[in-house]
Amino acid sequence: MPQPTRQTRSERRQAELQARKVQKREQRLRVSREQVDGTTLEQAYPVWLPALSAALAGLVVLLAIGPLGIFDSALPIAGDQVTHNWWLTEFRDRLFGPGSILGWTDDLSAGYLFGFFYFPLPPLVFSLLSLVVADAIAIKLMVALSLVLIPVGALRLARGLGFSPPACMLAPVVSLTAVFSNQPMFVGGTLYSTLTGEFSYSFSLAFSMLALGEVLLVLRAKGAWWRAGLFLAAAVTSHVLASLPAVLVIAVVLLRSRKEHRPAAVSLVLLSLAASLWWVIPSFTMSHEALGDGHKRVTEYAAWMLPPDAFPLVLAGFLGLAIAWWRRRPGRVVLTALVLSGPVFLLLMPGSFMWNVRIMPWYYTALSLSIAYAAEMLVLRAASVRPLLRAVPVAVFAGAILLAFSIPDNYLLASSIRDSQYGGKSLSGTKYVEEVAQYLSTQPPGRAMVAVPSEWAGVLPARDWETSLPLSTDGKIDSSISLYYEASRSTPAIEYTHSYVAEVAHTSLSWLKYRKPEEGFSTGVRAMQLLGIRYYVVGDQKMYDLAIRESSLKFLTSVGSDTKLPAHQWAIFEVKGADLVESVRTRIEVVPPLASERAWASAAVNWLDTYDPASPETSPPLPLESGPASFDGTRLYEYATVSNLSVSDERISFDVSRTGTPVLVKVSHSGQWEVTGADGPYRTAPNFMLVLPTESHVELTFKRPFTVALAPLVCVLLLCVLVLYRVRLARSRINKEALS
Repeated sequence: MPQPTRQTRSERRQAELQARKVQKREQRLRVSREQVDGTTLEQAYPVWLPALSAALAGLVVLLAIGPLGIFDSALPIAGDQVTHNWWLTEFRDRLFGPGSILGWTDDLSAGYLFGFFYFPLPPLVFSLLSLVVADAIAIKLMVALSLVLIPVGALRLARGLGFSPPACMLAPVVSLTAVFSNQPMFVGGTLYSTLTGEFSYSFSLAFSMLALGEVLLVLRAKGAWWRAGLFLAAAVTSHVLASLPAVLVIAVVLLRSRKEHRPAAVSLVLLSLAASLWWVIPSFTMSHEALGDGHKRVTEYAAWMLPPDAFPLVLAGFLGLAIAWWRRRPGRVVLTALVLSGPVFLLLMPGSFMWNVRIMPWYYTALSLSIAYAAEMLVLRAASVRPLLRAVPVAVFAGAILLAFSIPDNYLLASSIRDSQYGGKSLSGTKYVEEVAQYLSTQPPGRAMVAVPSEWAGVLPARDWETSLPLSTDGKIDSSISLYYEASRSTPAIEYTHSYVAEVAHTSLSWLKYRKPEEGFSTGVRAMQLLGIRYYVVGDQKMYDLAIRESSLKFLTSVGSDTKLPAHQWAIFEVKGADLVESVRTRIEVVPPLASERAWASAAVNWLDTYDPASPETSPPLPLESGPASFDGTRLYEYATVSNLSVSDERISFDVSRTGTPVLVKVSHSGQWEVTGADGPYRTAPNFMLVLPTESHVELTFKRPFTVALAPLVCVLLLCVLVLYRVRLARSRINKEALS
């Protein structure tokens, strides 16, 4: 039997040191496991790192937008942002103008309830910012804020889901994979879509994450019910569709909560309803007045769920989810539900008003957060070494920047949008917007339609350039697109007419059959007359050559220093006979009920295509949706003179030289209009109103829906219920403490 080797003192010392190293390593591994399991979150990990990560992620977003350009005086003009500029400034002017509490009136803007088709939180943010800085800067700050809030919301959601400290630190950074993916481009919540006008979606996505995270923290006694309620209300009033997955998940979570959590659940629900129903109720009761965006239902599911440019994001996200289920990580159930909400709604949601791809941002955002599951152990091991821990903020910042520019073409895309956002004054032709508007402001008020240069085809600001006219003229000139775009059932007629008189036409309704100028420019001019469009602004040489030969168009002036169209010069024409209210001589016929709104729109544009005001006898009858039996399509009417016309948001009045002759009022029809001195109003093509005067003076008044006044009262009532409920809870708690 071998004898044990006797160790020297030095060898024993070495063995003790080695044992201590092994013990320390095991201790570090044990602490690492505890950190991942969340058992020692506060004491084992620096709590400031996740917050710093969110701040750095927000800084990367600002760098991508271009922080210096935010303070440039140029208005953002990328994509639909031009249309939204008008909405934002109009909202602000009403909010702080005279005439009501704070000056904000939910009244009618030439035929529809003002603002019901948009969401109020973003313009409220802009309105407050505009008190301090110029409008252009306030708009861009508001847009930038919507993107910066996304990593902040990601961090709150990660904490609510119970992510480990390393995963919480990673959450704001990995959320940028969805922000910078930009594919598919037309889904909200990305850099591209936000800078081109979809800021409401980004606000809603951020506040939805904040709300869901706060609700989950409330159930763990680490959150505040009032914050959860306010975040949820902010999400809904930013964009209903974007908040829908979070609302459904929150509802399920609250219904499954334990009894001791019910007071907080009831309180946050009451607060969120009280803070959102003031807009939700009138909005939904008036939604039938809108045609919707008219997009077809997307059925290319693979292209949307596995887009080529976002494939790395999708692959990494599903890998993270698989790891989460394999290792039973906290939050995996909720995050999986959010991921699945995209494909489920893509399959089930209809097209048109609720475009089914609009729910997909949650698919990409939830997958981006799932990436944190795959990387948390690597970060944990590195951060367990103190020197590396100090380097984590630098590594996070460097990683976020690399992430921002690792997406294919992301830098070029962000740069191009930034240039169009902040360099609008230097773009070809757009620098003459103010000059065109200045001239039009010297003319009688009227609507305008713009034909942009054909060279602008595919350029971001091209299709909505004309919507800057009412912004520049302080509302004296109403652009036809800004007046009706995605707001009224008059939209098909406007876009149909635009396709006849512009090479680069505004055509958002995929189901409508459009024409081209070469198929009948004169038909487009007649349609402008019928729609009450008084001014035709031309920046295209081909359209100018057609317009100068048209007898119904009167050349007024040209704007720009160059002598040749379309480089930098614009020609302004007046459309003759484009009255807002006029007597109807043609035959009128009540048509049988049509199957859908699209069928009515098609019938209306067909009438525009064939009606000839010079030949009322041979022209097809003006179609009416409903009306008296006397409108049978056989009778021609004598001409009546319309005078003393007065038009405002809520009132239209005029005098007629004779009664019994129908009068066409070229303002979008709504069931809220009431008329005195005439029968009607009846809805007629394309979506205007027809009245039959019984007196010489006729007046139409827009009566606000009862829900406009009811909704604030409901909110006040809910707030009172909330206060009483919280007081009752406080008294019950005091009584229990006294008894104990």
